Amino acid sequence: MTACDFTGQVVLITGAGSGFGRLAAKSFAAAGAQLALSDINVEALHETVRGQGLDEGNVLSMGCDVARASEVEQFVAATIARFGRIDVALNNAGIGHALTRLADCDEETFDRNVAVNLKGVFLCMRAELPHMLRQGGGVILNVSSVAGIRGAPMMAAYAAAKHGVIGLTRTAALEYAKRNIRVNALCPAYTRTPILGELPRRTQPHPGQHGGGHSDAASRRTTRDRAGHAVGLCAREQFHDRTGAGTGRRSLRGLSIVARADRAGQNPIRVPMWNRSMERLRDDALIMPGRL
Repeated sequence: MTACDFTGQVVLITGAGSGFGRLAAKSFAAAGAQLALSDINVEALHETVRGQGLDEGNVLSMGCDVARASEVEQFVAATIARFGRIDVALNNAGIGHALTRLADCDEETFDRNVAVNLKGVFLCMRAELPHMLRQGGGVILNVSSVAGIRGAPMMAAYAAAKHGVIGLTRTAALEYAKRNIRVNALCPAYTRTPILGELPRRTQPHPGQHGGGHSDAASRRTTRDRAGHAVGLCAREQFHDRTGAGTGRRSLRGLSIVARADRAGQNPIRVPMWNRSMERLRDDALIMPGRL
């Protein structure tokens, strides 16, 4: 993502203590951005700032549970007080749960997943949008999942919440497109992050269970570097005409694509973002935005 230039821009990232959030923080910092970082795990957040060699003079970091409106509002307010604006918001904080069939999923697990993975995104957008409206525009990137598009056997609570993120993304894109605010969803596939690492090895889902049709697990994992690259591309001004879309990856050859609709909001357009081998293209199954 270092090929992108975010010099002078303010990037807000939730869940920055690990995984995509940590990678995005490092990448945006390398691209010149000022950062507002949060995580419920304050020690992990400190490791992101100090362990990744970020310039603390250009970084605001604070603990935040995105499921709590008061904490989200305090974090966003602190960002505005420190930097005066929010150019890009990466609403990334999320949790997973142990694999279990829907009939065996307890209410506490369902409620917690919805609270963090769905309500958390809602609370963040609700706090971010007024500032973007006042400043004349901005970019919001919500982290969903392939599980939010196709479903995910044994992960009903997680999949339901991630489907909700796509609904929020589409709705916000329609509401704010004319106000120069782009809202898109990132839909990574089976990816090595702490959420996945928390699952016992014997219960980790086989990629083929998600409708991919491939038996080679290594070929179905979205690397964090590629996901970080997608984040940077979606946040760039060159993508100014893309909103209400999802981006993800499904390829044996390292291809990522963006799905969007045409101006009439009807036909999906698949745009290759990069392909290291240029030997074979395989499309992802991504969300199609509504009329834009």
